[in-house]
Amino acid sequence: MDLENKSILKVAALQMVSSDNWQDNQKSVEVLLEKAQQQEIQLVLLPENFSLMASSAGQRLQHAQQSQQLIQAWLKEAAKKYNLWIIAGSMPISSPENNRHYAAMQVISNSGRLVKQYNKIHLFDVEAGGEQYRESGYIYPGEPEAVVVETPWGKVGLSICYDLRFPELYRQMAAQGCFLMVNAAAFTQVTGKKHWQLLLQARAVENQCFVLAAGQAGVHADGRETWGQSMVIDYDGKILNQQAKGEGLVIAELDLSVRKQYQKVFPVLQHCKL
Repeated sequence: MDLENKSILKVAALQMVSSDNWQDNQKSVEVLLEKAQQQEIQLVLLPENFSLMASSAGQRLQHAQQSQQLIQAWLKEAAKKYNLWIIAGSMPISSPENNRHYAAMQVISNSGRLVKQYNKIHLFDVEAGGEQYRESGYIYPGEPEAVVVETPWGKVGLSICYDLRFPELYRQMAAQGCFLMVNAAAFTQVTGKKHWQLLLQARAVENQCFVLAAGQAGVHADGRETWGQSMVIDYDGKILNQQAKGEGLVIAELDLSVRKQYQKVFPVLQHCKL
């Protein structure tokens, strides 16, 4: 498919059930990328922790220190091999602190070039469903600013999981002219059931942007269960496609010209006073 077609963009969210073994996860991603190429997808989003759902903080840190260059090199080769723009969910990358790493989302062009990196800013330090989560104990936060990447089709706003609960981040993306916002997640079973779809649709409607969301979707090595329900949503909140559980591709075609017409008729963002 011609990547220079600016009015129609075919996207896919890669839903995964990542393990605590990078080689196994790599094979799973490779299978899904090959399917994406066969279906003429142009841009794919990988979920949070696509490279490793670690069973301990120590394993995450070791993965960041030992595997990050290998994974980044593989992503670049995969983007070229399958002629895809890849937004690589999140993976651990070394930070200024030895005992914490970035949760980094990298955008790779179909030519294999690293275009942009976003480091997760909002860290999940909560109790949910009787489980304690403290991401700040092992993740080093990124700078508190919206990160937007230029693509052949326009601007795309980047976010990871817990970021979804902070609408001001997405409004900054919209203010910079984004047509698409992505969220790579590993939402818990409890919080996903309550809020995942609601929040994604809200971000789409309030910013009149397409939303592409890729999640982890099953039971992992440490016993944690993730919600899944990867989906693609249009600028009016309509779910174009979704998948509840298990690995797979969630595919949709985005008509960018229709969105522009919708914004002219219903110019919400122009009416914003704050």
